[in-house]
Amino acid sequence: MTRVAVLSDIHFGRLSRTDFFASPGEKIKDNHSGDIPLGRGLIDLMIEMRPEYFFVAGDLTSAAEPQEFVFCEKRILELADEVGVGKENIICCTGNHDVDWRISNLFCVEEGRFEIVDEIVKHRREKYQAIASNAARICMDEIKPAGDGPVPFSGVVKANDFVVFILNSALRCAPEQEYSHGELTEKQLSWFEEQLKQYSQDERKKIVLMHHHPFNYPYPTISEDISQIKEGAEFVELAEKRGVDFVIHGHRHHPKIKTVLADGGSPITYFCAGSLAVNAEHRSNGEIPNTVHFIDIDKMKDYFVLYNYSYTGTEGWKKTRNSKATPLDDVMKVGKVFSEDDCRSVLKGIRASSEPLIKLNWDSMDEPLQFLTYEAAMKLIKEELNETHEIIGSFPDVVCLLKKEN
Repeated sequence: MTRVAVLSDIHFGRLSRTDFFASPGEKIKDNHSGDIPLGRGLIDLMIEMRPEYFFVAGDLTSAAEPQEFVFCEKRILELADEVGVGKENIICCTGNHDVDWRISNLFCVEEGRFEIVDEIVKHRREKYQAIASNAARICMDEIKPAGDGPVPFSGVVKANDFVVFILNSALRCAPEQEYSHGELTEKQLSWFEEQLKQYSQDERKKIVLMHHHPFNYPYPTISEDISQIKEGAEFVELAEKRGVDFVIHGHRHHPKIKTVLADGGSPITYFCAGSLAVNAEHRSNGEIPNTVHFIDIDKMKDYFVLYNYSYTGTEGWKKTRNSKATPLDDVMKVGKVFSEDDCRSVLKGIRASSEPLIKLNWDSMDEPLQFLTYEAAMKLIKEELNETHEIIGSFPDVVCLLKKEN
């Protein structure tokens, strides 16, 4: 078993909520006075959870400025050192905030220097965009991307329990886009498909790490989600067809997770990790807390275990409570799909039991119920057993079922 920590959307610099993730002396755009220290609490949590890998799902910086990359890298390495994670086990992708948009803007042709022809514009746009999207590689010295992919910050990393395919969905992000959607390009998708073919018989879990999301997610407040990958439908079809087990991404600062059955019958889990440290303005004005996550990955098991933590200034880092803002339980089994009938069948067996007292411990219940949220499991239990049992308690604590007398 391998445990990884998922850090997404740090936004090191002026968009951070805390000086812990800002350059020395920088004024950040957030009122954080009186907060319980985010950084010290994060270090303590990392020491407690002891991950072996860091997955960083893009948007390391606020504006791709050189000092942001330099000091962000320094901070990540300090965190890794606290728990014994080697720099070779820090796996990262880049996001739209890691593209230097000021360089992207330079593609415009100066008036009078050239006749405005398509070829000039094309080359200037492509080359300046390539420089802009390479800012992280130039500015960071220790944390390097897997270098075997078709574009910068794409590649494959292999570990004992998993194979990670890193995709660069921020490659084409530029100010001229109406929305900062991601784009993989046909070249990168073709490479991804070839890699999946090569690892088709590999028993290790197949994981994708990228920044943008492949489809629309609902948000706590009703709003149009206009920042998914341009080739989202193509990516989903390819990932599900070729046996990807887990897709990890950031970008949307609202954590979400869901597991679906692919056409071939195998499950695939999509996980949006929220934001580790962006300020309140970019978290629905503080309605959504900052989050960090840990995933246990075991190639011999057909599921994953996810641990979720949320940070607020008044409480520090705490186990996540399922809500509209964070629709995750503190601990979740994910990666398998059971029907409602499967779950109700388990409960009908309990209803038929003559035992006067039944104690339901979350970790020892029949499997279909363990892949529900606590709330969903309690809802089904009440629907199926309310007539026959008195129900005492709620998950994740022990739930006692007292048989009612006829």
